[in-house]
Amino acid sequence: MGKIDALPQTLTVQGKAYPIKTGFRSWIAFEGILNRNDLTIEEKQVFALRRVLKSPAPPDPFLFLELFLQAAWFCRCGLPNVPSEDERQVLDLKKDFWAVWADFKTYNGIDLTQEDMHWWQFMALFHSLPQGCQIKRRMEIRGIGSQELSKMKDAKQRREIRRLQRLYALRDEDGEDGDSL
Repeated sequence: MGKIDALPQTLTVQGKAYPIKTGFRSWIAFEGILNRNDLTIEEKQVFALRRVLKSPAPPDPFLFLELFLQAAWFCRCGLPNVPSEDERQVLDLKKDFWAVWADFKTYNGIDLTQEDMHWWQFMALFHSLPQGCQIKRRMEIRGIGSQELSKMKDAKQRREIRRLQRLYALRDEDGEDGDSL
């Protein structure tokens, strides 16, 4: 990225620029598609790219894959892909939207139902939310593992954490995703 004030508006593959939708809603949907369990990897890539491209994807499979990798880079806001040791999902921006909305309204004065900011701006503001905010508390609760929970001496606190984990669960009791697109 060149100038600091220039947010990317395209993905470039082999010298060709592909215009993209940059609004945060499109990228929340992009992530949501990638998290679905009812699609193959190839279907996830096709549907996710369709959601964010303003024009058709290239038919060549190698160009398509390169374009998808560029979209994944954009979704990470240009940061490298650093795999986590813990595979547990603690955030789903679609399912957690109202908690995020409340925190943006409270801490940034931004009504996300009225704004359509660039994905990178949205993520910068999201990561700058304070630790005690609603969404980060949910993420913290979801991230508490059974080993960590068993080390808690206070039984009342353990019960409350378990209750909150059920309340904030990203998957239904049967292990299925709650919503689909």
